[in-house]
Amino acid sequence: ATAACLRLAQDNGQIELEVSDNGKSFPAGHEEKTRAEGHLGLAGMRERAALLGGQLDILAEPQRGTTVRAIIPLPGSPGRHAGRKRKP
Repeated sequence: ATAACLRLAQDNGQIELEVSDNGKSFPAGHEEKTRAEGHLGLAGMRERAALLGGQLDILAEPQRGTTVRAIIPLPGSPGRHAGRKRKP
């Protein structure tokens, strides 16, 4: 990638973080393949977003770049559900 963009916004009771670049990206099925090989980067990010009651979206366009967007509801906002409790 030769350029990257970061956007952070708060709207309608949620925080949205978006990171995009103009790199080579990766092919369809990449997340499943890397998870099977023991690499949990994207899967871990998706799980963390879900634990906060949110979601992680990935748009990968080969030779055009990648956009990763996390949308997390703010505490007390409608639709927010508690994630798994952590052990002390």
